[in-house]
Amino acid sequence: RDFPVGSQVNEKQEMMLSHWAFAERKAKGFIGRDEYTRAIDAYAASPLERGPFVVVGMSGAGKSSMLSSWCHSLKESIHDDSLVQVVVPHFGELAGQELHKMIHYLIESLEQNGKCCTGEEIPHEPQTIIHQLTNWSRAAAHKLNKQSSTEHGKSGKVIVIVLDGLDLLEKNAQTLTWLPEKLPSNIKMIVSCNVGSSIEKVL
Repeated sequence: RDFPVGSQVNEKQEMMLSHWAFAERKAKGFIGRDEYTRAIDAYAASPLERGPFVVVGMSGAGKSSMLSSWCHSLKESIHDDSLVQVVVPHFGELAGQELHKMIHYLIESLEQNGKCCTGEEIPHEPQTIIHQLTNWSRAAAHKLNKQSSTEHGKSGKVIVIVLDGLDLLEKNAQTLTWLPEKLPSNIKMIVSCNVGSSIEKVL
């Protein structure tokens, strides 16, 4: 359970819950494609993979359903000894097109999770926050590994960020200058777009 019974759910938490609810609905319609999910599993487990994992397909081919199913299954299997400790999904079909709002949501989601909360104040100016994803995810990953090492004697834990439907973002976001080319070894980012989109050409 993400938030205890009886606790007040604020607007930010409601947005996180809505993405997970979307993932749960989409996951119910997903059948098979084990070779794709195995490839994502291998990417998430590899410390050598430092760039985003890209999922490309035709519109309506089931990219969102596959990623929803993968996220939902991963979240349900998280425990203290799991490699992956934090999963943050963002589905373009559900959200708006503004880049700064998406990045603010991602950073806020990391900060809401006690395993990787840095305690830093999140900037609100659009032109400031769009450049913060790399640094914030690196700081969150450092906090997660520090806590895991202290509590369980193990480090190397992983944060997974899933960005589905990048081609639904506003035009100026599709240059992907905000997307990290090289990630920390314990940050895994999975992105998707439609085949033939401008996003695919940049990726």
